[in-house]
Amino acid sequence: MSKKKDILKTATRLFAYKGFRQTSVAELSRLSEAAEGTIFYYFKTKENLLVAVLETAKNTIIDAFKNGMRDRNSLSGIDMIETLLAFYLDLAEQMQEEFLILQRHFPYEKAEANSLCKEHLASIYNCVLDHLEAALERGRKDGTITAAPGNNTAMILFSLVDGISRFNTLRIYDTGTLYTDLMIMCRKMLTFRNG
Repeated sequence: MSKKKDILKTATRLFAYKGFRQTSVAELSRLSEAAEGTIFYYFKTKENLLVAVLETAKNTIIDAFKNGMRDRNSLSGIDMIETLLAFYLDLAEQMQEEFLILQRHFPYEKAEANSLCKEHLASIYNCVLDHLEAALERGRKDGTITAAPGNNTAMILFSLVDGISRFNTLRIYDTGTLYTDLMIMCRKMLTFRNG
């Protein structure tokens, strides 16, 4: 692994578990076995390092969705929604450190003043929402979903699955016990017929 990748991996772990402010460049240097000068050579500032961590997470998440949803054209809309929700939960489990960063306050605080930080965060959430909206549209067309128009419904679904992933990532609750209930509830919500 290259020194730059070692620094990014170590920074991801430290930002996830300690936060941005509590992570010192000295500790990052010690744990990554990279001189502080090397860290600054690659990233210039600690904030630039955070942006690089977010960019790496963004690229990994977007690629995972792109590859994970490939060849799913035969699924109905409702089945696609369930697949997407399950995929998100699995991805959150596989990328625990990155999701811990996304679930902390500091990236959003930095995003208020740093447009690249904001862009990376928005790209991550837009990727998930775009997939959900496409599945909702497919379901409306194939008759498996009767829910309201896409954007708001996609945000509600995303909020549900992201909230459950937070329980798991933060070790608050074993979300395995919620998985079946989440799928049943979403199916009922999306297929409810008024009258």
